[in-house]
Amino acid sequence: MKSIRLALLLIISANISIAQIVGLSPFADICENGETIILSGGTPAGGTYLINGTVGSKLNPSVFGAGVHNITYSYTDTTGTYDTIQSIVVNAAPVVFIATFDVVCSDYSEFNLISGSPMGGIYSGPGVYSGMFFADSINVGSHLIKYVYQDTVTMCSDSAMRQIVVNPAPNVSLGSFTGFCEDLGPLTLTGGSPSGGVYVLNSHDTVVDFNPTIYGNGTFEIIYYYTDGVGCTANDTSTLEVFEVPAKPFVFPWTADTLLSSSEGDNYEWYHNDTLQSNNTRKYPISVMFGTYSVKVYKSGCESEKSDKYNFGDPISVDDNSLVEKFKVYPNPSDGALTIVTVNSIGKILEIKNMLGQVVYSQIINKSNTNLFLEKAGVYLVEIEGSKLQRVVVSD
Repeated sequence: MKSIRLALLLIISANISIAQIVGLSPFADICENGETIILSGGTPAGGTYLINGTVGSKLNPSVFGAGVHNITYSYTDTTGTYDTIQSIVVNAAPVVFIATFDVVCSDYSEFNLISGSPMGGIYSGPGVYSGMFFADSINVGSHLIKYVYQDTVTMCSDSAMRQIVVNPAPNVSLGSFTGFCEDLGPLTLTGGSPSGGVYVLNSHDTVVDFNPTIYGNGTFEIIYYYTDGVGCTANDTSTLEVFEVPAKPFVFPWTADTLLSSSEGDNYEWYHNDTLQSNNTRKYPISVMFGTYSVKVYKSGCESEKSDKYNFGDPISVDDNSLVEKFKVYPNPSDGALTIVTVNSIGKILEIKNMLGQVVYSQIINKSNTNLFLEKAGVYLVEIEGSKLQRVVVSD
């Protein structure tokens, strides 16, 4: 009886001893899109691995998929079969995507790459620096951009790739504009190449016809924008000059035998008794004869209205002369203080104009003596309704 008990104790002791030495090291988490791993870590060596109950020595995470999988290590010897279990976690790979890139043109400034998802990944490829794309640093054509994203919790990563096409910017030009006068009709803008673009005035107004009556005279910037079939836009710039039309002049006496135009210009046309005077293109006529005079002024090619007629010399008859109102201005020259003496001019308009024809003083005469003061030095023309002009000089 004692021998039987001793034999049983030896068998139990042997079984306990072997069970204690069967082991399996823990497995690190792996990613679903990772490489196939060879199972190891079971002791004693020579055992068998089972994955979720099925014999296998290799685990392909893309086959088994994301989740928790049981790895069993089984060892058999003469005393029996012994096993132990560890679990291995297969983490899902992130779903990484790059959307189609918008149209990119070779003259674009750098821009941030934002089409990859989930956000927070890293871009790489030609023309890519610190998450920005520099179209002008590479040749036109198609280039492969890669986007890599890593999950900050599982540390699993994946990537996606997309072609980005750099299109050549169109070659755009705009010819020069010929200046024109502000009293001309609308000008249809042309000269942009290739045709089919738009003209922009002063960076904000899109125009087809430029109307100087709206914008007035001056120098204007015209930008021509053209967009090609793939959406690339380029532009060229030119200037358009609109010249001011000289103000309608009036004729007044400068000296006893000289007439002057009130408006400045590059050229003048003088008319004597409605006949154009040849070789007489100065501000004042070369020679003056009795009769009526009028003048046109030209500046930058723009033509003024013809002035009203001015009668120079003896009136046609004594009767006509009797109709001309007489008045006196003194002192002349003056320091600005003037007295104007009139006869029978009550109710008539008194006007004083500068050499540009601008009215600097105007009033209705209500007494025979009018006192006034002109602040600025210069030459002025004094006119009372129905009377001839008189010139007065105001000195500093």
